[in-house]
Amino acid sequence: MLRSALVAVALVVFDAPVAASASNGSAPSSQASAPRSTAAPTPPSGAKRNVLVIYTLDDRAPWQAGIRAGLHARIEQTPPATRPVVYEEWLDASRLPGQQAEAAFLALLAGRYAGVKLDAVAAESEAAINLLNRHPDLFPGAKRYLVGTSVKVDVVGNADVVRLEEDPVGALQSLSGVLPEARKIVVIVGRTPYGNAIVAKVRAAASSLPAHTVLEIWDEFTFDELVQRSSQLPPKSAILWFPVFADKTGARKLPVETLRALLAKASAPVFSHHDVNLGLGLGVVGGYMLSAKQSGDLIAQVLLGSASSAAETALHARTKGHFFDDRALQRWGIGDQNLPPESVILNRTVPVWVTYRWHIAAAMLAIVLQAILIAALVRNLRQRKQAMRALALERETLERRVSERTVELRQTNEKLAQLSVTDALTGVANRRRFDEVLDGEWQRAYRSGQPLALGLVDVDHFKKFNDHHGHQAGDECLRQVAKALQGTVRRGSDLVARYGGEEFVLICAATSAETAATLARSFCKALQEMAIAHPTSSFGVVTASVGVAALVPLAGQSPQALVELADKALYEAKAQGRNRVVIAQPDPT
Repeated sequence: MLRSALVAVALVVFDAPVAASASNGSAPSSQASAPRSTAAPTPPSGAKRNVLVIYTLDDRAPWQAGIRAGLHARIEQTPPATRPVVYEEWLDASRLPGQQAEAAFLALLAGRYAGVKLDAVAAESEAAINLLNRHPDLFPGAKRYLVGTSVKVDVVGNADVVRLEEDPVGALQSLSGVLPEARKIVVIVGRTPYGNAIVAKVRAAASSLPAHTVLEIWDEFTFDELVQRSSQLPPKSAILWFPVFADKTGARKLPVETLRALLAKASAPVFSHHDVNLGLGLGVVGGYMLSAKQSGDLIAQVLLGSASSAAETALHARTKGHFFDDRALQRWGIGDQNLPPESVILNRTVPVWVTYRWHIAAAMLAIVLQAILIAALVRNLRQRKQAMRALALERETLERRVSERTVELRQTNEKLAQLSVTDALTGVANRRRFDEVLDGEWQRAYRSGQPLALGLVDVDHFKKFNDHHGHQAGDECLRQVAKALQGTVRRGSDLVARYGGEEFVLICAATSAETAATLARSFCKALQEMAIAHPTSSFGVVTASVGVAALVPLAGQSPQALVELADKALYEAKAQGRNRVVIAQPDPT
């Protein structure tokens, strides 16, 4: 029997199911981007098995996406007549951990699957595993599979453990073999049960490293400290990265966001043990890696009942291998002679001469035959060879210029994309970005049952300020207001945007109206303390009025309802004398 399990992050938030096959409109969809539905799934007709997969993170996380791709690739190879119906839930534990989110999830889950008889439930990673263990009476009669990588878990009830064989020691030794002259190897990992297990294993393996190599463990830091420290590593250093979900302050990010920031500043090559990091194109060198897609294939075989104990070793062997990115190898000057013989090198460009070697050989033979048969043409043939060499040089120069222009164009497009969602005057998000984020957070709040808060900000008597000081001073005033508003938010998921003219807006996910109002009052206080002179205002300085509203979205309700509610509160704030925060009271109907 497959054993052991993974520790990942916190608890859960609800998302809609997806199936490998469907028989009608209310059955689950096989597309990851399919529209979400709050209706309970309709059990398919016939004798097909129903299985549910619960992922710890959401469908934006690369590891979960790779697992899911491998699982569905295997399921879709099953004959339609015996293919199970697969339901999927994304817990989004990195965004909304906590008992309140779990209670909301359980209530929605119970309602959704009330009419579905599940034959098997697979929980992927720690949060989903712990959920099933805390609720052994959930989905009675369904066989449970607890899917993880390294950390042992308690098994409650009718459950088997599917172990995805993670090998941090193999990853460390692979790095040391690729960089035998490394003087320092830094292992980056979060301080969690998963991280502690990784640390214990690599410390035990430290004695196998060369005598000149120092092993350091970084498991306590803020995200900013991590990036700063990685930028100051001495020469002949290397980094081995494992997923980090939270820093020592409790701030949370998706691991890919932290890895992207690390790679942008690191002064040493970064290796990883998870192949999804190599596929992101961020600059990871590679290493001895666990494959998410092959791991998903293994989970599918377990659910299908085709992963026998006799095949266990072979199945696990397929989930790992040595993978490297040629661009990163070239950047850090790592030659092929340092790589294991079975290594797979991605993104390698085949030289032109290799591609066209037979063409070149044929051309040379033709030249030799012509030289033998027609001696009088020797001089012309020599000139032709010189022209071909010049042409080859020109072609190489042209290819290099095209490559350089391609990079420049990509960078320009990225800058334009950023500018398209940024307000040019204040530097905060513009109205277009606000509309995109509001729609997305509204859908998330609808699925999770959490409130979404919005604060609408208006600068008091701004037209009088503009008329008295001039438009340049008015522009600078708006920039200062944006700065004060940006300084009040603390979470990466909160958004400050310019709504239009002298109006700004603040979006806070999973936040009550009272909490959002507290942020708004902090902003009003900070703005007043800036003491921007406003002689035509009764307060003597620039102030702002804020209308705050929060809603838990209902079926058929649009985000505009939240905007209108906040706008009414803003109107009330102005009517009460300005320079204040008013919380909207939702219509009881």
